[in-house]
Amino acid sequence: IKRTKVLLDSGFKYFMCSYANKPSRNVINLIKSYEGTELMLDSGAFTVWKQGETIDIYQYIDFIKNNDIDVYFNLDVIGDVEGTKKNQKIMEDNGLNPIPVFHYGEPFEYLDWLVKQGYKYIGLGGTVGKTVQQRKEFFDEVFRRHPDIDYHALGVGAKDLVEGYNWFSVDSTTWLTPFKNKAILTNEGKSRKSDIQDSYERFYISLEYFKYLNNLDRK
Repeated sequence: IKRTKVLLDSGFKYFMCSYANKPSRNVINLIKSYEGTELMLDSGAFTVWKQGETIDIYQYIDFIKNNDIDVYFNLDVIGDVEGTKKNQKIMEDNGLNPIPVFHYGEPFEYLDWLVKQGYKYIGLGGTVGKTVQQRKEFFDEVFRRHPDIDYHALGVGAKDLVEGYNWFSVDSTTWLTPFKNKAILTNEGKSRKSDIQDSYERFYISLEYFKYLNNLDRK
């Protein structure tokens, strides 16, 4: 709650939570209490997949409905296009409008299919752990095929990648990573060691770079 309030008080307009971490009703209500702030829910599929677990789609649907969440992603199935497509339909059949997700390594025909179905806002995932060059090749092809679609980059925080494409939105935990090594993230997006011992002081300092990501003007 404390860190969430720090971010909200700093004027951020967009806030993402992951279903994998089950944000509490108190956190959700706090975010919603700030006028002009939008809450987006990630399914957390990638997180639980790394742990060898899965998410029950009907529990995910109930969570979205019970907490009145307006913006949320489809529950994607890592490495299974048909499974991802099936979940999209299940959620839509239950009265929801999830943002579809297209992953690195999936056939681009699936992206073509999503666009043909009329989806105007698509999440791009599966690039975590890939090299910068691999990411660039993937994003280049996505934007070459369908440049007029609004894309959300899942797990993309590298400055060059954020600035290099006409994203509608991005999310990343890059700005938090240096804390594990007693470092801070500078305004330029570089990690450097710090003699600051208090984690909350490091947290406050890092907000400057987070503000930079949050307030990027769309090209």
